[in-house]
Amino acid sequence: MTIMSRKAAKRWWGINPPKEVAYYYRDDGYCWGDVNPNWKICTYKEIYRKKRERQSREIERKRASINIHPALIWVFYNNTPFFHGWWIYIRTIKKEYAINFRNTFLEKEMLPKIRNLYPLGILPLEETFIEWCEAFEKKYHRSGKKEKNAIAFCHVLIDKYGNLKDVYGKI
Repeated sequence: MTIMSRKAAKRWWGINPPKEVAYYYRDDGYCWGDVNPNWKICTYKEIYRKKRERQSREIERKRASINIHPALIWVFYNNTPFFHGWWIYIRTIKKEYAINFRNTFLEKEMLPKIRNLYPLGILPLEETFIEWCEAFEKKYHRSGKKEKNAIAFCHVLIDKYGNLKDVYGKI
């Protein structure tokens, strides 16, 4: 494809292209002769329309994709007066999800999945949240600022809105 800009058309053909013309092009090869019926016009509206279509295709592709990210399950004990107790965080590169003993959607859905990924209780009894956190900390302990600090690796499924949907072991 051969493209001739507005400036080149003014110089070679001696014409002043209309404002809506972005460039001239021809599909049949290289030819810089006189004004030829084989030259086609590309307008700014066509360029912007193609750009919008390409952007919408990319957005739809990104929204429809399954986002499985590597993550850390971080369990720690906080001994400050305001946030006292055990805390579980799922940390990805860009976002953190707090999961603790409070009664919200993440705790109802994700806490049993995490506990099943890392079963640390005595079967057939099911351990409490605090017992599980203590056992997890003993098995996966990492030294750091906090005395009781543990990290384990996993993968998480995140939906198109950035919400945590599922937790997997190593893939």
